[in-house]
Amino acid sequence: MNSSSRLFFILIGFFSLPAFSHHGMGSFNASVNLVLTGIVSDVALVNPHAYVYLDAILDDGEDIEPWRCEMRAGTVLRRSGWSEELFLEGDAITIEGIPDRTEPNSCYVATVKFADGTSTDRYTQLSAKNTTMADDHAALTVDGRPNIFGDWAAEQRVNIDPRGIGTAGMGALLSDVRSGMAMGMGMGMGGALGLRPTAAMRAAVAGYVEVRDNPRKNCRPTNIFDDWTFDQHINQITEEGDTIIMKYGMMDLMRTIHMNQAEHPGNVQSTWGHSIGRWEGEVLVVDTVGFEPGLLNFRVPIMYSEQLHVVERFSYDHERRALSRTWVAEDLLYLQGTYMGQDEVQVSDLAYEPYNCDDRAKIENDPLFLDLLPSE
Repeated sequence: MNSSSRLFFILIGFFSLPAFSHHGMGSFNASVNLVLTGIVSDVALVNPHAYVYLDAILDDGEDIEPWRCEMRAGTVLRRSGWSEELFLEGDAITIEGIPDRTEPNSCYVATVKFADGTSTDRYTQLSAKNTTMADDHAALTVDGRPNIFGDWAAEQRVNIDPRGIGTAGMGALLSDVRSGMAMGMGMGMGGALGLRPTAAMRAAVAGYVEVRDNPRKNCRPTNIFDDWTFDQHINQITEEGDTIIMKYGMMDLMRTIHMNQAEHPGNVQSTWGHSIGRWEGEVLVVDTVGFEPGLLNFRVPIMYSEQLHVVERFSYDHERRALSRTWVAEDLLYLQGTYMGQDEVQVSDLAYEPYNCDDRAKIENDPLFLDLLPSE
């Protein structure tokens, strides 16, 4: 194909970069507004990012070129009412977005116009509700405990600008967007931690390289704190005998809470620690030790060591269908001070599903598409 036959309409604009995305908005050239018109060839609602594939029509109106464009996480899109039926093979489609800086024929979806003339942006909620307050979620279990069991998800956050531009951090709460109160807010995982590293922690992160060592760039969980609500995936809590199982929707992190142990066994260590739980009235208290070293924050690296000790408290508000968690964490080897935080999830209207990481950000991880590209 003639390399001089350039694509479509290329509109130039300048705007600032936001502070979030799985592999970073810096991967995309935000100074270029790209418009692609073509025919849908495939769609994959996978995590951490879904992709729509199209045969884009070149400006000569005759030749086509394969493109793929990145959307939000597949699980999050399904929570928003999106499905594969929106992108039927053979349908006409127009995508406005921004091109990838390094990956060929790849873009970031801002808005989509369908064959019937309707359009949607990256954050459009096609379902009427974001996190349904399920009427059938009982307040108590059969033995009278607060019903913390079931499927849970944090309220969705969306960016006011569909290009992902203009709000910092995680964007605005969906309920605030709908009420006109959206202002956006930060992620809270960087300087907001308010922790000072010890000399041992500074030495441990001295060789840290974010592209190489960031767990999320390698389809791995980050930590038990951030992953519970990150990207608003759907979590699940179940009971199996004397244990409570917590499955995170983010990167398939799984924890086992032992309810029949008063103390931790000696010399225990695992990736997410050894957890024992007890009920204090209507609050589930979870005490965890024995972690393998890991990251609290990956952009400016903040690590925790095997000495991390975490106490979490889970409480259920049935009127709001909300499960709140607070935590207090200490790590005398790596951290000066106490790490405290809180979060909240709500009864989910969709069932938990495994994350099944399928990261196609790098084109070598998308071999079927790679085979479609013309050889140089």
